Amino acid sequence: MGTAGSYCVYILASRRHGTLYIGITRDVSTRLVATAVVRSS
Repeated sequence: MGTAGSYCVYILASRRHGTLYIGITRDVSTRLVATAVVRSS
């Protein structure tokens, strides 16, 4: 996604607690997979 050197800002919301998580990444798909693995633990 994007060109070399580009970043994406993401905002995730917890359904359970309503907490917002804000971050920055170069690889959105990898970040979402990592988040899903943590949530399933």
